[in-house]
Amino acid sequence: MPLLERKLSISKSRLSTTYNAAKESEARSCIESWYNSLRDEIKRSFMRQTNGRLDRHKICACIYIAIVKQPLLKVINGTAEKDRLVNSEVAFLACCKILFSFMLENAKSEPSLEKYLRTRKILRFPIARNSDSDESYLVQTIKGLCHAQKNNELNALSLANKFCLIEDCTISEMKT
Repeated sequence: MPLLERKLSISKSRLSTTYNAAKESEARSCIESWYNSLRDEIKRSFMRQTNGRLDRHKICACIYIAIVKQPLLKVINGTAEKDRLVNSEVAFLACCKILFSFMLENAKSEPSLEKYLRTRKILRFPIARNSDSDESYLVQTIKGLCHAQKNNELNALSLANKFCLIEDCTISEMKT
């Protein structure tokens, strides 16, 4: 909710903010169902021990896909594309926050990393160096995820690699 409130306060688009407890409960149930389904599929298809736990990158990827499959926001007088974009951004940033929480919890055994994360309170994204765009890594990633979603090509394992890259970029910045 704090992420959504912040997004709404700085957004150039007007978003519907009507609160509906029944819809929230239904959306939460659908997101949980999508997440469980994706998690179980990854366990069956890609893990040697199907009763094991997913790593934090795959958890974030499954949560991202579950959220975008059950859109939470609608742009007033917008298009399906704008709705997809805003929901993708919120889902991605929420998953980055989840990743950060995992990193902070695991950093307790490494005091310098824990201090860095507690001080910075933010993940570091790779620097995008494309000759055809001056958009940030975050913007390019969200646009790419929207394109994949539109074409029914979202892949949890590929998305997990993006979260791994973001974690590595954050840790690398601490060491420089």
